[in-house]
Amino acid sequence: MAALQLSRRARNRARVTVVNGSDGCVERIRLHQLAAGQQLPLRSISQLLARRGAALLAGWARQLTWCVGPWTSTGGRSVTIRW
Repeated sequence: MAALQLSRRARNRARVTVVNGSDGCVERIRLHQLAAGQQLPLRSISQLLARRGAALLAGWARQLTWCVGPWTSTGGRSVTIRW
């Protein structure tokens, strides 16, 4: 995941937050199994990110702008973006 690489490169100089609709994900290499109807365990995105110091915000962004400032997710949590 790009977020893991970015978090590793930042080395405490920046905080990385991933916005995703849910905490579960299926590994890309296993998508053919999912398409065939096989039940697969979901991996926790927040657990994967926490090992590298990144965070997950479960929800959908209502609006994104190119300017620096706060935005609110569908869950009501406000996040301030700083470049």
